[in-house]
Amino acid sequence: MQVPEAYASFSISIPHTSGTRSVTTRSTEPGTDAENIVKSLHIFIYDKEAPFTSTVAEFSVAANTLQQAPGNTSQWITTRPVNTKKADKYIFAAVNLNTEIVDYITSNGLGAFNYKEFTQEVGKLADQTNGFIMFNENYPNITPATNLYEDKAEAEKHHISIPVSRVTAKSAVFTSPTFKVKGGGSMTDLKFGWRNLNKKFY
Repeated sequence: MQVPEAYASFSISIPHTSGTRSVTTRSTEPGTDAENIVKSLHIFIYDKEAPFTSTVAEFSVAANTLQQAPGNTSQWITTRPVNTKKADKYIFAAVNLNTEIVDYITSNGLGAFNYKEFTQEVGKLADQTNGFIMFNENYPNITPATNLYEDKAEAEKHHISIPVSRVTAKSAVFTSPTFKVKGGGSMTDLKFGWRNLNKKFY
């Protein structure tokens, strides 16, 4: 049985404001312009069934194939549909990737998203020039074949939406203006190091 050709268009929602990860309420700020910049988007599509045939598509703001959605600073849309086979899929979205990560994913296929560890320096993941790298907010559910269109024009009208989040984070430690030292203790500068290796990225 021959599987028909199909098309899909995509939109991504970036984390335009910071999220709170602590168990109690803490203030957050939306981040700098550099932390919200979007320059490129890679879409990695894999068949649900073995041999997990892949389709890889690249979009960029410079090539006008990736644009900000009108009136929405957090949403970006692709301007041309991706051609693939009409089948159930796993779909991964990646923003501002460097060449090293692209090569790693294309070499390892779907398995790239199941390996226990992939390590890069924070400076490469949070590049002030090329933007912060982002991946799917969560490991994706299966996209059913019915969400892919055999009519290219229909695909252009219906974008598959994928929320993404940054693979790096920043934090700060402060003392409260009303904090008091009791029991004979003394205050000193807090020095700490951060060694946080993500075990997986999506």
